[in-house]
Amino acid sequence: MTTTSEIESSDAELAAREAQEFARWRERRSLARKKLALLTPREHEIAMITAQGINSREAALALKISVKTVEKHRASAYRRLHVNGVIGLVRLIIEAELE
Repeated sequence: MTTTSEIESSDAELAAREAQEFARWRERRSLARKKLALLTPREHEIAMITAQGINSREAALALKISVKTVEKHRASAYRRLHVNGVIGLVRLIIEAELE
């Protein structure tokens, strides 16, 4: 049979683990936001478009710039963010909780 003190101890341990997880989540979110803040406005715009699954050609048409320019901004954003591609970019945006 479980005693009241054992339940309270278990609840306290759970609360402590949840508090630690929350602190780690806030740190990851903060770091992701700081990384994204390093982008130029155009790099940020193209990064967000890329994360939505829009290809270079469609982005170029929408932004009225060349495909090559889109690709240069995308590559620059990847470099600044230290990600290898779309998956890393999307993960970073999700961690930053941007829409």
